[in-house]
Amino acid sequence: KHVDHVFEFISDIANYSRWVPEKSKFFIENEITSEGSIGLGTTYFDRLKWYGKAIGEIVEFQPPFKIKFQQRTSFGFVSYNMSIVSIEYIFKSILVSCYIWRYQ
Repeated sequence: KHVDHVFEFISDIANYSRWVPEKSKFFIENEITSEGSIGLGTTYFDRLKWYGKAIGEIVEFQPPFKIKFQQRTSFGFVSYNMSIVSIEYIFKSILVSCYIWRYQ
C-alpha cells in the first residue's frame, strides 16, 4: 500500500483492533473523545484488560510520515499507579513498499 493509505489507516484510532497483533492487545475497546477529524490534539480513551484504562492524545502529527501518541495508563482499582507511555510511528515509502518503525 502507498504510505498515505497506511498512515491514514494506522492513525485512525478506530482501526486499532484491525492491525494490532492479538498478543500485543492490551485494550478491550477504545473511543475518540474529542471532536473533529483525527490530527494533532485528538484525544481518546482506551479500556484496558485487567481493569485498566488509558487516556491519550496525539501529540505529533505529520502526515504521512510521523504520528506520536502519548497516554496515561493505570491498571487495577488504584489510580496512583499511572504511568505515561509514548508511542511513535515513523512511515517511509521505499520503492513500492511502506515501512513503519515503532518507538516506545
